[in-house]
Amino acid sequence: MSALRDAFAKAGISRPQPKAVHVAAPACPYCGGDAEMVTGEVLYPHRPDLHAKRFWRCAPCDAYVGCHAPGQGYGDGTRPLGRLANAELRAAKLATHAAFDPLWRDGHLSRKDAYSWLAAGLGIRVDKCHVGLFTVAECQRAAGLCAAKYRRLTEAALFAKSE
Repeated sequence: MSALRDAFAKAGISRPQPKAVHVAAPACPYCGGDAEMVTGEVLYPHRPDLHAKRFWRCAPCDAYVGCHAPGQGYGDGTRPLGRLANAELRAAKLATHAAFDPLWRDGHLSRKDAYSWLAAGLGIRVDKCHVGLFTVAECQRAAGLCAAKYRRLTEAALFAKSE
């Protein structure tokens, strides 16, 4: 692959790079003010592994959201991963991921199938089914659905092993 890339470079041919898209500051859903861009060092001073990451933050509301990494198909690293979340919503998102992630991490479903199943259960489109976009109520509903599904899947697996 690098030989082909080198040959193109020698010939002066390069693959066009996507334009870096900068996202305008999102509005805080709690106060309506514009969020500010900060690094992980501001929000997580005790986590050096997060210091270089970018976040949108509304300081008065203690609401924030991480950003997609630059160069991964989502612009220049300013696109939020979801919506700004205050402490209550962050706790709800953590609980939802704790219930949802084992469905695919434990091999019961592929990640894609798990999201398709959850979207159907919530009655939303798959492209809108992302924990980062959920409200507290949606997180609670999703977590309940996922916990029940996980119980059914693990009980079925135990039953199959006992036969």
